[in-house]
Amino acid sequence: MAKVLDRPTTATYSARYNYSVVRDLLPPGDAVELLDDDCVVVPDLPPERLDVVYQQVCDAFPENLRVEIINGRIVVNPMPTINHAKTVNELQSRLNETARRRGWHVLQNIKLHFGPQSDRAIPDLSVISDNARMWGDDEVFSDDALLAVEVVSKSSIRNDHLHKPRAYAGGGVPLYLIVDPFDRTARLFSMPKDGRYAAETGVRLGEPLELPAPWEITLDTTGLTP
Repeated sequence: MAKVLDRPTTATYSARYNYSVVRDLLPPGDAVELLDDDCVVVPDLPPERLDVVYQQVCDAFPENLRVEIINGRIVVNPMPTINHAKTVNELQSRLNETARRRGWHVLQNIKLHFGPQSDRAIPDLSVISDNARMWGDDEVFSDDALLAVEVVSKSSIRNDHLHKPRAYAGGGVPLYLIVDPFDRTARLFSMPKDGRYAAETGVRLGEPLELPAPWEITLDTTGLTP
């Protein structure tokens, strides 16, 4: 269950600091949650306040923290671990060969734009083409992404598995891949329709995973655990 606190008491120092910063930005009546003693969430803001508060939270933190809007909730996640970064880099290298041949780019931590007063997500990896539409200088329209990839960390389990499939499907992301080193699985969602993915394929890490069009390749999932 989410913890709704005046001040967190069992979280890490960095999580307590992040929570305090967000709590101090908001009026007393606004809820702030601390999930799994690590991930700070601001739920239930009205749409007319969402973008304003999101920008305030972004401005309050250094760029190395990930601030997103997922299904209307502002989410602040801590820095990834070294093992997480290694897995992301390995996945990037495996996708790069196909991407380069087709003129695509496999990029880390770019922001996907779901529309004004809507979600903002920062996948671990996003694949885009040179023709991808931009919102401003640093946000790519979500339905122009060719693939979004999340490598699960301890603070992102709920968001990656529960919230982001709905958010990415609603944003028209054609393929969403979750690599979970903790339960040693990979899940691929495809065919977004009416805010849901119509198809899902799952394998154990170490087994091949077929990526459908526009990729049409077999992804090797061996060695993606610490």
